[in-house]
Amino acid sequence: MLLDEPTNHLDLEALLWFQGYLKNYPGAIVVISHDREFLNQLVGYIVEIRQSKLIRYRGNYDEYWNNARPTRCNSWPSIKIKSAKSAGS
Repeated sequence: MLLDEPTNHLDLEALLWFQGYLKNYPGAIVVISHDREFLNQLVGYIVEIRQSKLIRYRGNYDEYWNNARPTRCNSWPSIKIKSAKSAGS
């Protein structure tokens, strides 16, 4: 499931219901959100895209922000992403 700013127009009751639904959702969820508390309640991993690499961090948004921001994460394992241009050559 791909969600882009899913909490923008929700009141508190709808937000709490939606959060509970997503916590029990059996599939993968990709979320783009500025709602830090929503992210803290929902996510267990953060994937950062930096310099053509995916870097995966365990924890919620606050843990990422406080402990694993890009300036301190050079030793974390990453996955190289090949562009369509370089993949064909």
